[in-house]
Amino acid sequence: MNGCVNSEGEAGMKPLIILALDGLGYNQAVEKMKQLEELMGWIKAAKIHDLWDECGPSVAQMLKDDTAVAQVMADLKIEDIPVTAKKRVMAVCKSAADIVTVHIAGGIDMLYGALDGADGKIEVWGITALTSLGEEEVHLTTGQPSKAVVLQRARNAKLVELNGIVCSPQELAMLSKRRELQGLPFYTPGVRSAGVKQDDQARVDTHENAFKNGASGIVVGREFSEAADPKAAIANIVAQISAVTN
Repeated sequence: MNGCVNSEGEAGMKPLIILALDGLGYNQAVEKMKQLEELMGWIKAAKIHDLWDECGPSVAQMLKDDTAVAQVMADLKIEDIPVTAKKRVMAVCKSAADIVTVHIAGGIDMLYGALDGADGKIEVWGITALTSLGEEEVHLTTGQPSKAVVLQRARNAKLVELNGIVCSPQELAMLSKRRELQGLPFYTPGVRSAGVKQDDQARVDTHENAFKNGASGIVVGREFSEAADPKAAIANIVAQISAVTN
């Protein structure tokens, strides 16, 4: 093993969890993920960004070779002029990554550029508004309430036919009721088991509520990556969401 370098699973398992490997070294990430082999049917993808920076694009294939993960999400949050966004996504396509993220705030033309770069080879998901931003900061930055900002950006994502959006759990109920957004998958970070600290996340909710309100999948980070027993941590989350996703 290098030192740095999706279909529904068995027994009713569903690929609903995206594991955020943020802050983990490569060997740490592999060790923790290997403990989840019995639960891999619940894992949609491994989400990386600092590992991408540290190890390079080859890390996507390395993770697939060294663990049982089926997909890798390059969470690069691309935001640039359209031609540069296109070129960056084209570069990601040369790796084994299956998903790349872009900031919807970059504009319609940039989103089209990213999709042109993807050319159907990789999914492009749009970031609406970071979950670390509280209501006041979103309003100060954009001049609008967070739900209005997220709704407009979700509409733009649907217009250009992105493969999904990333939003906070607090916007899910509103988005899932919008007829114009039907068919657009919603993936949400900022989810926590009841009683778990928020850390630097501002717009949060529980795993169960996320799925009750229309999430297509959840991003699980520190509750997994900082757990002394990663398998027990993910098994606990699976137990929480099973009742609302079956």
